[in-house]
Amino acid sequence: MLNYLDGYDRKEVTLSAVTTVKKDYPVTVASNFTVKNASDGEAFAGICTAAAKGYASVLLSGYTVLPYTGEAPALGCCRLVSDGTGGVKAGENGREMLVVSVDKAASLCGIIL
Repeated sequence: MLNYLDGYDRKEVTLSAVTTVKKDYPVTVASNFTVKNASDGEAFAGICTAAAKGYASVLLSGYTVLPYTGEAPALGCCRLVSDGTGGVKAGENGREMLVVSVDKAASLCGIIL
């Protein structure tokens, strides 16, 4: 059975970005209409899907696959925070998301924001 979630409820915005914002990293709001990479343990607003010339495209809703650190996130509704290195980890202060897949061998999780 083929499972395809790309494009599901996908919503992206373009915002200003601090110079260190990286593609595929969780991001949070740094100042008015500006995002930065989320720090370790910080709740994040979305995932940077592209960054160039002081701007970032940020996925606010939809499906994505991210690396995780620490214990594997639980399947189902789970609170996730940034791990500070481009991935996520379980964290009580995080945003609740739907974890639909966990690949323990590759340390990847599929989530719906």
